[in-house]
Amino acid sequence: MLAGLLKEFKRVCNKYDLKYCADGGTLLGAIRHQGFIPWDDDLDIAMLRKDFEKLNEVAPAEFKKPYFWQTAVIY
Repeated sequence: MLAGLLKEFKRVCNKYDLKYCADGGTLLGAIRHQGFIPWDDDLDIAMLRKDFEKLNEVAPAEFKKPYFWQTAVIY
């Protein structure tokens, strides 16, 4: 499921030219496991504020079942 989620996230970011990078456990898994950490169940993604704000605008309309956009925006 994580691979599908990442693929969908990449699709949306590419469509709107949003820059991002793996962070935390996702980055560790990419290096140490050449993929996802087997017991991890989330994605850790970092992006610049301007890209994040644009993603917040477009994500509700872009993500379709089984995916959805949920965030706790802190300004």
